[in-house]
Amino acid sequence: MNLAFTVPKEGANLTFSSFLIPVGAPHPEAAYRFLNLMLRPEVIAEVTNQIYYGNDNLAARPLVNPRILADPTLYPTPAIEARLYQSAEIDAATERLLTRTWTHIKTGD
Repeated sequence: MNLAFTVPKEGANLTFSSFLIPVGAPHPEAAYRFLNLMLRPEVIAEVTNQIYYGNDNLAARPLVNPRILADPTLYPTPAIEARLYQSAEIDAATERLLTRTWTHIKTGD
C-alpha cells in the first residue's frame, strides 16, 4: 500500500508531539530522568533515525539521517510551514459534541 501526505493549498492544522508526565504519576522522578535522557541530542536523533519520526531538538539535527531531514512530511519546508496554523482551543461543550460524534461514527449507533 502506498500512502501520501499533502498539505492543501488552503492550509492545515499544525500538530506537535510532546512528552508529558501525568498528574499523580507513581514515579515522577523516574519520568523526569527519562525525559532528560530523551532530550539529549544523540538519543532523540537515534530515535528519529530508527522510527522515522521527526523531532524538534535543533541540537539533534546534525545527527539525524540527511534523508529524514530532507523529508518535508517530517521537516516541512518554509513554504509548507507558511500554510500551517494552530487550532483555537475549544470549550467543553464542543469537545463533548466532537467525542459523541466520533463515537457515533466508530460504532454506527
